[in-house]
Amino acid sequence: KTYNYSNSITISTTGTVDSGWLLGEVKSRANVDVGNFTQLLKFNFPPLLEEYKRDGKQYNPSFPNQSGYWKFVWTVNKATTSQNWTASGGVAPNAFTGSGTITKETVSASAGAWVWVKTHDQGG
Repeated sequence: KTYNYSNSITISTTGTVDSGWLLGEVKSRANVDVGNFTQLLKFNFPPLLEEYKRDGKQYNPSFPNQSGYWKFVWTVNKATTSQNWTASGGVAPNAFTGSGTITKETVSASAGAWVWVKTHDQGG
């Protein structure tokens, strides 16, 4: 499964400073990339238990006459953290300061489980 997320940095400055240089400094010091990203999450899942099969078909022992199927699902967690930053440098009259916020997003998957999905029976 593929998930999209983004990291961003906001910048406000006083004095004269090249914003591209400052952005590079902050990114390297904070060890963060900015922009939009795609992350591929790889999942492994156990085989369906034999007790959930009967005559080569899937069934639910708790509801043996109900039609449906088993599917394995994971919980995907998306977290956002923010970190403030400041930078200063230069010599008067060319001194500068910069400040802003770095927003980082991460995606992870927790353990999954087999879930019964009931399907509609077409009655006679």
